[in-house]
Amino acid sequence: MVLLTILTVAWTMITLTNFLGKQLLSRHPPDSQDDLERRKVRTRVLLIERLLTVLIILISTSAALMTIPRIRAVGESLLASAGLVGIVIGLAARPLLTNVIAGIQIALTQPIRIDDVVIVDNEWGWIEEIGIAYVVVRIWDLRRLILYGDPS
Repeated sequence: MVLLTILTVAWTMITLTNFLGKQLLSRHPPDSQDDLERRKVRTRVLLIERLLTVLIILISTSAALMTIPRIRAVGESLLASAGLVGIVIGLAARPLLTNVIAGIQIALTQPIRIDDVVIVDNEWGWIEEIGIAYVVVRIWDLRRLILYGDPS
């Protein structure tokens, strides 16, 4: 019963997040006069929606797993050795975290926005999507160029 409640709350929160995102985007319709403002809002709303969805899924999955006694015991023993595990995970996840932070920084500072025209590697195209860890550029011949935040 608790597991069902956790999943229902998670689904409701994700649905509410998507609904609020659509409501915010509807305030700036595509045919509005201020296209720059619409693109700014769209970029930020889409990134925040994704971040909240990932966070909700992570928390609800953790809560759901903690309702299972055997997994809870494993989780408690992992917490006891969290220092060493945290260092190892931190070192392993550094490239991912770098890309995530870069994606958030791009969405908030907005040096580029969705639908901006850019030239990358002597190819011109439009910013199609700004993800948490990547940017998708739609090249003039409709190919997709995926750019990651960490060049290494």
